[in-house]
Amino acid sequence: MTLDPLSRMAVLNGTDKFGYHCYTPNYHKLFHRWRDRELKILEIGVGGYQDEDRGGQSLATWRDYFPKAQVTGIDIQKKVLDFGPRVAIRQGSQVDPDFFAALVAERGPFDLIVDDGSHRNEHVVETFRLLFPTLKPGGIYVVEDVQTSFMPRFGGSLDLAQPNSVGFFRDLIAAPPAGVTAMERFHNMVAIHKAGGPDAGLDRSTAATLPGTGAKVRRLSAAHATPESWRRAFAELPERALLVLDGQPGPALLADLLARFVEVDHREIRHNFPKATPDPVATQLYGIERHAEGWVLIKAPNDYPSNFAFDIDHPQAQATCAAIEAILRETPTEEGLVHYAGLVTAERGREAARDWVAQLDRMEATARQYFLLSGGLAQRDRQLDRAAQVFARALVHFPNDPGFALALGSVLLAQGRAEDAGHAIAAPLLAHPRDANLHLLMARIADAQDEEAQSIDHATKAVTYSPVPKKPRAQAVLGELLVKADRLDEAEAALTAAVADDSRHAARAWRMLSDLHARRGERESALAAADRATDASPSTREYRDWRAKLAG
Repeated sequence: MTLDPLSRMAVLNGTDKFGYHCYTPNYHKLFHRWRDRELKILEIGVGGYQDEDRGGQSLATWRDYFPKAQVTGIDIQKKVLDFGPRVAIRQGSQVDPDFFAALVAERGPFDLIVDDGSHRNEHVVETFRLLFPTLKPGGIYVVEDVQTSFMPRFGGSLDLAQPNSVGFFRDLIAAPPAGVTAMERFHNMVAIHKAGGPDAGLDRSTAATLPGTGAKVRRLSAAHATPESWRRAFAELPERALLVLDGQPGPALLADLLARFVEVDHREIRHNFPKATPDPVATQLYGIERHAEGWVLIKAPNDYPSNFAFDIDHPQAQATCAAIEAILRETPTEEGLVHYAGLVTAERGREAARDWVAQLDRMEATARQYFLLSGGLAQRDRQLDRAAQVFARALVHFPNDPGFALALGSVLLAQGRAEDAGHAIAAPLLAHPRDANLHLLMARIADAQDEEAQSIDHATKAVTYSPVPKKPRAQAVLGELLVKADRLDEAEAALTAAVADDSRHAARAWRMLSDLHARRGERESALAAADRATDASPSTREYRDWRAKLAG
């Protein structure tokens, strides 16, 4: 598998635009003529979620791919990242018109805009309405991850009820307004070309599509073509070929092309709506373009598994992984190794990523994700001293980070070093006094040191600070500590609340309720609660033994 320059840079910078996705070959097709221009680029969404120090891999990739460009990233979260003088990050909402007006005045107008933001359908549509008018004439606006159009949790649906990203752009390509000179559709992507630039036109696009492949091109008259005739012509083409429909289609052909536009994301449609039946041609319809002079249908395999339903054993994903590995063996970078080790860990488990993590160990990597990978592997191997060293080093680079403090404290407690564990999380807890997980760990540490009042106090705070879906865990811990303190009425209230929603922590709560009833001499209630514990977790020997003890 030969990679284009942009895909190679994506691997080295560790962005998921190549790997979990296969976006960069399409970006290279769209942008390769722009590489040496002095550009202003905007990307919506820096990545890294709420962590100030995480994300920005794609900003680094654009920086490297466009050596003369000024690159701007925006994110709803605060980001403290340095990618050199040509890259700037601003904090703001992708649906805030005042923020965008100020941003365009400061950093724009932009030649290229990439929406890799929230992926919520209503946000995608509104952002396009706000920003496309500000795009420079001849510029390109790209929306990533439009497969969320078919994901209900992102506001998507099968009927594309508005606001819906794919539905919105389907309607746009059906009747492009005066400011849109061309549109292109790839798997999970849509690109909109603004009128006024020198690169528009069917012939230029055809020459740019699959550049350097010598792709076969077949042409049909759109005025005379039908849904059946273009399919016959398309079927006769070899892979990596183009079917050009010259002119604009009539109503029947247009309706068919619009349906094919939607079904480019056939994998995600079937994943989210198993009863849906996309047209079989979708698996070979790699892309669809509309220009003023006609349409282009790109024939190539279109079955890459996206990150929302990633399948590392899929042949195309395997080829992608092999290409990534070849690049990283030749040119290992911390960013690339961290991203790929994370992908392998997520898809195949920690053992499969061992060699990649070991390479990061030797590099003395400092990325947040590296510490999670290396420390997690050490824990899996029961190398607790090694895990403690990794997480302690992580806290040097990320002081008072609650996640690393939790990891280090848990490892130290598992080693029987309760006092050291308490010291490890004391400062992070002061810095994050409402962190429920740290309070839960401190409750366990205090319990190990027979500090009853402190353990109950921290568990109580954990219940208070836990979001509703996570309260049962804290309630179960609090209830167990209260049973141990023989404060049975309070314990019963906490444990009853813990089992109310039948969460994964219910088994432990039922076990402690059984203990509580046994302490009161309520044998039948104790047996009933023990039965609930064993039903919830049949493989837990402690629960079975406790049930047998009660019955005997």
